Amino acid sequence: MARARGIICQACGVEAPVKYVEFRQNIGALVMRFSKEVKGNLCKSCVHSHFWSMTLINLSIGWLGYISIVLAPGFSIINIIQYLGALGLEKVPPGARVPVLTADAMQKLNPFAQEPINRLESNEELSDVARDIAARAQVTPGQVVKFVVELAARLRAQGQVPMAAAAQSTGGFPVVMPPNQMVMPPSDVQEPDAGYIVDVPRPEDVPNAQSPKR
Repeated sequence: MARARGIICQACGVEAPVKYVEFRQNIGALVMRFSKEVKGNLCKSCVHSHFWSMTLINLSIGWLGYISIVLAPGFSIINIIQYLGALGLEKVPPGARVPVLTADAMQKLNPFAQEPINRLESNEELSDVARDIAARAQVTPGQVVKFVVELAARLRAQGQVPMAAAAQSTGGFPVVMPPNQMVMPPSDVQEPDAGYIVDVPRPEDVPNAQSPKR
């Protein structure tokens, strides 16, 4: 499994610089309490938004209770530390938006269909792979991430499993795309969600998967 770092905000889905942060919130209700947490790679706008909203709740009604009076200040301190650590994060670029796999982007990325899967199976970071391919395909790194997610989903849906390569020192299972699936047709172009965790299917993950013949 590979996760894109520094490309897409997990909160709003916008393609922008991000940083991993964790914010915690507590609401005290005397003998009860209600907690909430936000963690993930967030853009600067979402870092600001979640920090202020959750920390202000901690300071206002987070301490109402025997346990909450201890937890709320602790949560606030954690939030402040996380927030200060993200102050150096670059701002969201003007015009930044959620990356979308347009027909034009799909056409440019189809020739690279096998490369990102192979490189991910070699334990390369998805962010590095996305930036490299984006520069050559003349698309955005976020569009490359979406493309890889769609490829992995297609493999899993069709029951295509990676084939083990005995000579590969990493012990991974490089994905070999069948000839008729080396590209993705325009009919599959859609508004993808903001998720960008690439879960490349393994043989044990696919029911009734057949081992490759030697």
